[in-house]
Amino acid sequence: MVTQTLAPGLTPNSRSYITQFSQPDTLIPDHYNPLDWNRYSYARANPLKYTDPSGHFCVETGNGGELCTDDDDSNGQWRPPSHPDKPQIIQVTPGVVIIVMPEGFDPTVRNQELAEIFGYGNALVDAVEAGLSLATLFGFAPGSSLALAASALDILVAGTASFYDGETGMIQLDPSLPQMILFGQDPIITAAEAIVVPIFNGLIVGSAAATGSLPNTIGAVVVASLADTATSSLSVGYDIGRVRGQIPTVFAVGFYWNDNAQTRIPLPGVPIGQPVAAVIVYQQP
Repeated sequence: MVTQTLAPGLTPNSRSYITQFSQPDTLIPDHYNPLDWNRYSYARANPLKYTDPSGHFCVETGNGGELCTDDDDSNGQWRPPSHPDKPQIIQVTPGVVIIVMPEGFDPTVRNQELAEIFGYGNALVDAVEAGLSLATLFGFAPGSSLALAASALDILVAGTASFYDGETGMIQLDPSLPQMILFGQDPIITAAEAIVVPIFNGLIVGSAAATGSLPNTIGAVVVASLADTATSSLSVGYDIGRVRGQIPTVFAVGFYWNDNAQTRIPLPGVPIGQPVAAVIVYQQP
């Protein structure tokens, strides 16, 4: 029978060990360090330099017990070491993470020509929406179905442009990250405009109509039309700026299924297979 022995200065913890741990670690302290990918390894296979009192991260024995990651917080607790050239993962809640991409990272463009075509097409649709809103001031009231169709087309074209830009779709941004279903900032902003502006306008017109005052109602319709025209006009400038590269890619939103079994993104406390929402932040140079 093999007996367990503890190295000097070590105490039993959540995992027992002899030359290696008998159970795998529940996380990888530094998933960019090859030694940490062996989840059975004790003290990075270097017990003369490190100890592992918690069973989850090593401590330098000859350096006053400092964490071997050299990246502890104010409470002396371990946190993932920083790698400026690699994605940084911040677990906000068990089911939500923020992934900060390295400075200057750009998604891989699928097709530049098609991305530009649909980008300018998106600007054209926004211009049409602005025209429809402005026409309301001159007595032409486009039907709600026409406005809804224009908004739906706007979201579709923006999403297609974002797909060819490499910002939307099933994407693996880095070898250390799993494949994710991502939605780029353009379709998100377009969808937000299509949802928030009509709600805002409806509240204004509805509140005015509830007063029973015709001047108030007419004034509310004018304000709503001007607001709609302004947001659509701003969207035209935004779309053109995006195509010309004058407005950078700042964020994306998506989700993936937790894959602790593959240990790409170690998330303690999250069951394997559980969906995880991710906010991608692209740092600008």
